[in-house]
Amino acid sequence: MATAEQLNCRHRGAKLPTETANTCEGKKQVEGVYACDLHEKCTLTHLQLRHPNGAFYATCDRCWDRSPVIVGGERIGHKPPPYPVAIVPVVHPQSEGPPIIEQPLVEQQQVIHSPRPQPSQAERNPPTKKLTVGMAFYEKSTEVTFTLMALRLMHPFLMSDDVEIVCIDNKPDSAEGKTIAGHVRTWIPNGKYVPFPFPVGTSAPRDHLFQIAEGEIVICMDAHVMLQPGAIQGLMQFMEDNPKNRDLIHGPMLSDGLSVMATHFDPIWRSEMYGVWGNDERGINSNRPPFEIPMCGLGMFACRRDAWPGFPPYLAGFGGEEGMIHEKFRKVGGRVLCLPLFRWWHYFGRPYGVPYPLTRENKVRNYLIWAKHLGISPEGIFDHFVPIMGEAGMVRLVDEVKRWEVPGA
Repeated sequence: MATAEQLNCRHRGAKLPTETANTCEGKKQVEGVYACDLHEKCTLTHLQLRHPNGAFYATCDRCWDRSPVIVGGERIGHKPPPYPVAIVPVVHPQSEGPPIIEQPLVEQQQVIHSPRPQPSQAERNPPTKKLTVGMAFYEKSTEVTFTLMALRLMHPFLMSDDVEIVCIDNKPDSAEGKTIAGHVRTWIPNGKYVPFPFPVGTSAPRDHLFQIAEGEIVICMDAHVMLQPGAIQGLMQFMEDNPKNRDLIHGPMLSDGLSVMATHFDPIWRSEMYGVWGNDERGINSNRPPFEIPMCGLGMFACRRDAWPGFPPYLAGFGGEEGMIHEKFRKVGGRVLCLPLFRWWHYFGRPYGVPYPLTRENKVRNYLIWAKHLGISPEGIFDHFVPIMGEAGMVRLVDEVKRWEVPGA
């Protein structure tokens, strides 16, 4: 019997059949489960993916969506399978017997990951730059390139030594990822390309931006957002005038006609999402002072690096952040503000659909994680989603989240 130690994984003491499973190098079958074949020494947790035909294959948690293995006669290529899969631990430590394999009932694609260890503030180095402008993305090299070029053309002062531009790639091994890596490394002297293949989703890459940022102030933006000239200077002036603020800063979003389309989100459930765009007349004039708002979309926001309170662990896929991170800022003593001069435009077009995992279960699970993290009632989540997915589906997700150790805010 080969142990997990021989597989170089974290499931120490687990026993696996001996056939060919004694290394992570090469394609190794273990009773329908394959070891990761992308690393000579895999130090990552092994995961099991369930194929609809009942077979299983395994990979590590860094490359679960690109392991070239064969399952039921079908090749799993370098993109996530176009059918539902579940990702759970392959084995659990035990003294004897065959591996214990969990087989949860899963209707849609999901990614379940372990908490990411975060350095404490005392362990972090002090900021070495004034500003970090960062974006997290999943493919869409055209959008990323145009956003980077817009920053260079419309905000040339960003090309200075006290500013860094950070691109966090959630799909770095794609052809589009390689294109962006080459562009950043060739044309942006103060740019930083950061491959971040796992966890897949919107929360973890954004959170990672604040963990690696060297700027005192951090702007986090989508890779299909453009900032109005003067917006960044307005933000920096506000921060300079308020050196002790611990606030989360948003700004008015412009329409395609360049008028103010929205200044915030109203806290209303609609269309499987918490938050509906609202418009406050105080945001129409860019010379007006900042004002408090309940919440906002996260296409573009900013705060001091040291004021970022962080996302909770286990968030995966898209959804669940709006309103929740805003409440967390308030819980730790900050405000949520709309700065009228901090204007931005967002491209909403998706003629070919979204490339990243977008499932209802991920959204609901994320909202439940946030409710547990913030210590708030999940009643609104139930009221909105039970009519859509049924009570049994909600109860299953609630029971799943209950088993996780989600820390309080």
